[in-house]
Amino acid sequence: MSYSWKILTLHTNDEENSDGDTLSKAVIRVRWLKFLTDELGNKSKYLGYTNLDPSSTSSEDFISFEDLTEATVISWIEAAHSPDFTAGVNRALERNLKKIVIEKPDLPW
Repeated sequence: MSYSWKILTLHTNDEENSDGDTLSKAVIRVRWLKFLTDELGNKSKYLGYTNLDPSSTSSEDFISFEDLTEATVISWIEAAHSPDFTAGVNRALERNLKKIVIEKPDLPW
């Protein structure tokens, strides 16, 4: 089984960091989907939102909106959530996948 992500929306705002610098179009909220796919191609999904606080990001470490990659945003999502939250999302994906793969054969009559 494998996990994958899709970023649906990025919410931005001009934010001030702790040094007083303005971070233009800083990402403050991400709407995302996480998927679990089994070896047969069955897929379950989980919709989530992550709020981000760029105030501790220095101007040197700030990545401009135009230079963002999906991999970077996914790393922010993963870093923003506790291991317990991540485990809970993964359990929900597994439960949903089990519901999908339950066979429902036609009645024999």
